[in-house]
Amino acid sequence: MNRRLTIVLIVLLPGGGAVAKYTPRSKSPPKPPPDLCKDTIDPYRPSIQKSRFFQAAGADNELTEAEFNANKAKPNSFVRRFDSWRALSAFDKDSNKSIDWLEADAYRYAIRKRVLAAYDTNADGKLSGGERTKANTDLARGRVPAPPKSTHKSPKAHSGSGTDNEAERSRLKAQLDAIRKKLYHSPAVAKLRGACEAAERTYEKAKEAPGIVEARKPYDAARQAYEKARENTPEARMYEKLKKAYYDAYHNMPEYKAYRAARDALNHGGNRAAYERAKSIYEARRVKIPEYADYKTAREAREKAAAATGEYKDLQDAEKAYRQVYENLLTRERKVRDDARQARDAKVEQLLKVDPTARTICKRLKKIEAKH
Repeated sequence: MNRRLTIVLIVLLPGGGAVAKYTPRSKSPPKPPPDLCKDTIDPYRPSIQKSRFFQAAGADNELTEAEFNANKAKPNSFVRRFDSWRALSAFDKDSNKSIDWLEADAYRYAIRKRVLAAYDTNADGKLSGGERTKANTDLARGRVPAPPKSTHKSPKAHSGSGTDNEAERSRLKAQLDAIRKKLYHSPAVAKLRGACEAAERTYEKAKEAPGIVEARKPYDAARQAYEKARENTPEARMYEKLKKAYYDAYHNMPEYKAYRAARDALNHGGNRAAYERAKSIYEARRVKIPEYADYKTAREAREKAAAATGEYKDLQDAEKAYRQVYENLLTRERKVRDDARQARDAKVEQLLKVDPTARTICKRLKKIEAKH
């Protein structure tokens, strides 16, 4: 029969007391929170979020509340643990109870802006060290900072104003152009793009034919003489003076400074809608300052004075002669180039019509146009 002997270590203390020695258990360091900021906030990667969004949204490319809830439990999904349908649905601009990618993208940018405002203590536009740990800890608990309170009140700040619609239209068109550019460089257009580039090279080479080079020399000389005569008129000197005054005036406008700040913020991951709005306000205000009217009048006076010079008539005659030679010698090469461009652009537009994001943008643009 085996017996187990238990030994208790007794420590004798002066004065006759005795206590049992206790060795505390070692504690493991706390586990760091998951990096919820990655790809969604800092850095924000729209391409990754877009891919995950369309996976969650299904065939119709629109995310419903049921799809949102189903996606929240999946790993590496679009919906993160700090997201809520109530917050996301606030960006449902067309009120159809579903979210398209443009609305989701605007939501992500808004969350990024709020998190950076709350945790980016050194204002360097990114989260690092303790900033990132604190942000991830709160986001893991579902705590999203509230939007910063705005102290600026504008009579045009209500939804649906002309300025808001213009900024939204500009933003959507910029996104559509970005998709068009991406399709232009896609493999589906590679063959047509190559044919177009070959036609361009042939056309540019044909422009250097001896007959065209010789015909251009009188034209270039006439242009130089005209430009010199135009700059020597009193109207041209007045134009330069008023142009400087106009540039100095709009560079000091608060709207211009706000536009520059919004542009700098956009280059560091800021909100595109805020940039488009600031740009629209600045451009509308710039043409209303008194210096602009003086500058515009002086510019027209300079061109009118230049058109009255003999050098202007000589330039017109030289250009007409050069164009006649140019058109006759390059007819075939120009037609091949133009046909290649047309085929390439038609293919890009065909792909644009079936692109899910582009179709959503076009729908939004039509709704904005319908309001006007």
